[in-house]
Amino acid sequence: MLVGHNPGIHSLAIRLTGGGDPAELVRLEKKFPAGAIAILVFRGRSWNELDTGSCELHSLVRPRDIGEKRKRRA
Repeated sequence: MLVGHNPGIHSLAIRLTGGGDPAELVRLEKKFPAGAIAILVFRGRSWNELDTGSCELHSLVRPRDIGEKRKRRA
């Protein structure tokens, strides 16, 4: 887990991401609001392999997304 602050954390997430769901990638490129969580998957065997494009974006969760899920359940 890495916790950070914008604009650096947004830039880092974009830099590390080399693939993933196209719709999620577009959302990541567009905006990384306060409180958002980018879940990246790194399949390397060592931190030394971590590099530009070495991760896959699993999902991007924004605070608004959590509120929308709660409304749908009610």
